[in-house]
Amino acid sequence: MFRAIRFSFVLFIPLALPAAAQEAFGDMLCSGAGWRLEITGDAARFAFLSDSAMTIPLTTYAEGTVEGIGYPRALTLIGETDTAIALLHRRACPEPQGDAPIEAQVLTQRLQTPVLLTGCCRAAP
Repeated sequence: MFRAIRFSFVLFIPLALPAAAQEAFGDMLCSGAGWRLEITGDAARFAFLSDSAMTIPLTTYAEGTVEGIGYPRALTLIGETDTAIALLHRRACPEPQGDAPIEAQVLTQRLQTPVLLTGCCRAAP
């Protein structure tokens, strides 16, 4: 007797971020024990057990950031056979070449095993 009418609404809310948070994400080199991540614009190359070319379709900034404008941030990395999430924090990170300004954690997996990698990042030369 009665027909249900479905309505779909899409709501776009522009978000205003501080200018420094909107700045382009610079190219970075990140590494740790047995892994390396090269970030260039919206592309990345992730090497852990194998080498994967990846895209970065989404960068998320933490709400209520207290560690500095634009940090921490999460990068979603998608490759043909691998995926990863890189969490970047602006805090000193000790490494053999001296302190790096960015600490990194990379969440990925190999087969059915989840893997958490830790390391440091610095601006690419």
